[in-house]
Amino acid sequence: MLKKTLFCWTFVFLSFWSVAGFASPEIAPALHDPSGAGGSDWGSPHGETASMQPYEITPYTNEFYERRVDGFGFADRFFDDDWKTPLLEGNRESFVRNGEKPVFETIPLLQAVYSYSDGGLSEVTMLFKGEENYQSMEEYCEKVYGPSSATRCPPVFGAVGRLQTDRFWKGEATLIHLRWDHILFTDKTFGFLQFRSRKHMK
Repeated sequence: MLKKTLFCWTFVFLSFWSVAGFASPEIAPALHDPSGAGGSDWGSPHGETASMQPYEITPYTNEFYERRVDGFGFADRFFDDDWKTPLLEGNRESFVRNGEKPVFETIPLLQAVYSYSDGGLSEVTMLFKGEENYQSMEEYCEKVYGPSSATRCPPVFGAVGRLQTDRFWKGEATLIHLRWDHILFTDKTFGFLQFRSRKHMK
């Protein structure tokens, strides 16, 4: 009975959320327009072959949570593939650094993925999880790139209890996307910060 009640209230809440909160994505002008990401300029070759390992982008891999590590739960069944879309659709090669424990401005990351178009750096995606890390990402981005309205996305079919919030910034050279993803009634919060070269956007 308790599960049924929770489900009903969740459905009502999410219906209100999607009607009241969903809107077309708002893209704010970036106060700081980076010329690259991950320590390299857009278009630069990865060069350091020995320290870079090919990373296969697949739509069916959950990079955020694993059953063996995090236990069975909602997040084991949900994927956040938006960051993969430009990499899967374009002719890009992706890499991670061997032995790297990536951080972004002291914020720990699960992975930093460096993607190249025609041999030149075109995207850098930083994956993270945890509420505290998301708050740190949001604070950093608003401090450096300026204020950006949050766009709340309604839950997708079959994913009742999952909420998403997006923030976008756009400069002449770079598009920046911060995603927060939260599974209600759990402590599973995850997301990404993606930098994309506008010159290489297809």
